[in-house]
Amino acid sequence: MIHPDKFKDMRKIVSLLIAFLLCYNGYAQLIDNKVNFYFGMSSASFSGDKVLQEGSFLSASLYPNYTKVTGKSMKALIDLNPFISIGLGLDLLDATDWNNTPYTDYKGSSTTLYSVSPVIQFHTRFKSTGISNRIKVFAEIAPVFGQSKINLTTPIFTVQPQDGSHLSVTSSSDLFQGAKESAGLEVAINQYSGVYFTYSLQQNVTSSKFYNDKQILFTQLDFGIFLKFKRDKRYFYR
Repeated sequence: MIHPDKFKDMRKIVSLLIAFLLCYNGYAQLIDNKVNFYFGMSSASFSGDKVLQEGSFLSASLYPNYTKVTGKSMKALIDLNPFISIGLGLDLLDATDWNNTPYTDYKGSSTTLYSVSPVIQFHTRFKSTGISNRIKVFAEIAPVFGQSKINLTTPIFTVQPQDGSHLSVTSSSDLFQGAKESAGLEVAINQYSGVYFTYSLQQNVTSSKFYNDKQILFTQLDFGIFLKFKRDKRYFYR
């Protein structure tokens, strides 16, 4: 799981922003808009069994033994109505620092996950005054389609072509698909931008000749900015 200190830091930031907006709210109300673009940084944590057993054979899993997982995310959303938005999300995660003593199968390896997610967001309604003029609480669901690319420092097997030579294999690309559930908070700073926080759970299935993992499970914490476009009015409320 993601370290509790990260949640404490996020709660402090959110509390300060809400306090600021409550004080500032009386001076400038915002106008609703229809299109948002999001750009964020991610921190994730894989879950699952660190050692897998098939019959009497034990092997180290790949994903749950990574201790450092960070990435980037982008998303675009369009409002369908005051409570529902739809859009598309793009995510990139880099996993490093694989460790599971005494196993050394994937020591020094790195894995990058690329994924795309058609998103449906359910959110609180925008209001012309009050705290809902600047703060939005939301939940999202999305199918996930992606590719995982692993690079090894030492090969775990070799391929012998017909000419009798030996070819060491140190990389592989594997597809995965699954679902993502998220909850979060948006805080508008001004008419054009704001910040957001998202916590998500992702469950995927995969298959590879490089590892025995059949699932990719992880939680993810995102923090970033969003840009607002297509306002309903050409002027500000004062």
